[in-house]
Amino acid sequence: MDGQFRGEHVWQINLEARPTLLEKRIWALQGAVFTDAGKTWGSKGFGPEGFRGSPYFSAGCGVRLVLPQVYRGILRLDAARTLSPVRTWGLNFGVQQFF
Repeated sequence: MDGQFRGEHVWQINLEARPTLLEKRIWALQGAVFTDAGKTWGSKGFGPEGFRGSPYFSAGCGVRLVLPQVYRGILRLDAARTLSPVRTWGLNFGVQQFF
């Protein structure tokens, strides 16, 4: 498993809660609790085969350092566990968040 989705078609779902833990004048610290699901497939058309079988499910938590004076200024650190069809852990550090 190399951590990549492959296929011509994809569906994805993300549910996330981001409560503010601490807020100062020039920054804020948010927590994050999330769950994700998704699947890809490579058929000739967008048909029901994409909804059969096991999608990937994961859940995790993280923190966000939000810098509102910087355009989209967000530093984030997330830890997640894939729940099915395989079980593995992941750690992700990122800059910005588009949703």
